Amino acid sequence: MTATIDNAGADLQLANAELKRKLEERTAERDEALQRETATAEVLGVVNSSPGDLAPVFEAVLAKAQSLCGVARGSLELYDGENFRAVATLGLAEDFADQLRQGYPATRSSSGAT
Repeated sequence: MTATIDNAGADLQLANAELKRKLEERTAERDEALQRETATAEVLGVVNSSPGDLAPVFEAVLAKAQSLCGVARGSLELYDGENFRAVATLGLAEDFADQLRQGYPATRSSSGAT
């Protein structure tokens, strides 16, 4: 009888641990989704407050992307079919950021083509 109770107790502990793991996983997923939704709302707020001026929108998009991805440096670039050109940069050395803003030709490796 004691062995049966011990086994039942162990089974309950395992089930409880699994439920706790699933709850933590779902909580992390919810928190990540909430961060994305908040970032989207903030970017849309910038869009609404900057009619006709895309620079603040690009900067907000880049800042939110960096925050969500947990990176310190980056650039948001446009591609015109031949060249890339940075429209926003954060955390980059100014001379490098200037080079990216001036644009550079796409190559097979930079355009993702195979």
